[in-house]
Amino acid sequence: MRTVQLMKMLVAAAALAVIGSNVSMSVATVGKGRRRKNSVRQPLGTGGREELDDDAEGDMKVMENTRVKSCSHYVHVGEADLTAYHDKLSEKIDEVIEQSSAKFTDFHSGTTPWKPPKIHPEQLETNPGQCDPKNTNFTDSTDFECVRYMADHRNWESIMPMASVLSIARTIKFKVRFKSGAEGVLKLSQFKFLNEPYAELMGYEVDRALGINRVPPVAWVAIPVSWVRAVAGTMPPMYTQWVEKFVFGNKVVAKGVKTRCPFREESIRASLQIWVEGVVRYRKSSIYLNRNQLKSKHTLPEDPSLTPHARELSDSIVFDYLICNNDRTDKNTFAVPPRMIYLDQGSSFYGRDPPKGTPLRLTLKKRPTMCVFSARLKTTLEKYLGKKRLKTKLNAELTNKYTDIWSMVHKWQTGAVQSRLDDLAKVWAYCDAEGYSAYI
Repeated sequence: MRTVQLMKMLVAAAALAVIGSNVSMSVATVGKGRRRKNSVRQPLGTGGREELDDDAEGDMKVMENTRVKSCSHYVHVGEADLTAYHDKLSEKIDEVIEQSSAKFTDFHSGTTPWKPPKIHPEQLETNPGQCDPKNTNFTDSTDFECVRYMADHRNWESIMPMASVLSIARTIKFKVRFKSGAEGVLKLSQFKFLNEPYAELMGYEVDRALGINRVPPVAWVAIPVSWVRAVAGTMPPMYTQWVEKFVFGNKVVAKGVKTRCPFREESIRASLQIWVEGVVRYRKSSIYLNRNQLKSKHTLPEDPSLTPHARELSDSIVFDYLICNNDRTDKNTFAVPPRMIYLDQGSSFYGRDPPKGTPLRLTLKKRPTMCVFSARLKTTLEKYLGKKRLKTKLNAELTNKYTDIWSMVHKWQTGAVQSRLDDLAKVWAYCDAEGYSAYI
């Protein structure tokens, strides 16, 4: 009898253990997608298979657009690639990593393309034909297909550091070569240029919302920290240490490092814009006009064939005014005749006021020096005047399309776009009252 009772007690204990285990598992899985409080976070960029962060569910929505259906098909970076990076981090260098205007070390483009690990399934499931680098006639359908193609990491052939030269372009950025042969510019947040990728994305959305269609398509992507480090490891030690200090060593950027699909390792957000071929400096293009010719209806070129060129220039000035782009200098103004093309919006959205040097500033002491506007663009803008109409549209687009965008973008920035638009209406009124207006 004692033996039988002992056996019953053992069976009961085993059953209780199983029930307790199931209860623990149920509690642990409540709030799917969230890390447990007691879970151990892997060091930055080590590729640990920790539980997915809060934005994983949103990433799955993004993956639906690229037809990547799950987080199971990931491959980690080879140890040799990361060893080269960490060896260069520990190497002593003579230069001080300041990268300021007063003390900046230039870097030429990388010479060794880094090939990402293969992601399965390997076949391309999106149409590369819609990402034509020679096409500047952007439409909703070509935008959708091109963005989807760029966002699918299986279409990435290689990644290589781009030149960082103080007199031209001083930020850390990379060129992605796609399997179709097209290329794209990948931009990251970094010290001194925290808005860089977000400004590119928001500039694209403002351009499309207003129907200007001069910004090449921009995809919002996640890139593993290990990939960035492996690419930087192909460069000299100072460049490697610059990336580590200005990107991953920055507290604001570090907050955006999370585990995301499809990699199951830590990654950061980046903008990826198609590289357009045939681009020339605006000043050297066949459609170039001097800004002074847009002062008023009296300064417009008499040749009617130049009217489209005047419209192109006017639209670009209005666009930069709305997004507060303080970096549209000669070096950053481009064209693919007969159109202008808006590249490099990375220095936009930093302030509430209009950009410095804009001819559209209207204050008690300063009057606008441009009164020539596109009639089509003015009609579109008037639909968004007042009642936060443009702000509401932009906030909805950003929220619906992009995961964790509000971790860096603030709603005062879209509100500032609305405020500048409302101020632009005062410029139109001033030009009308003075008899300077020309709507072409």
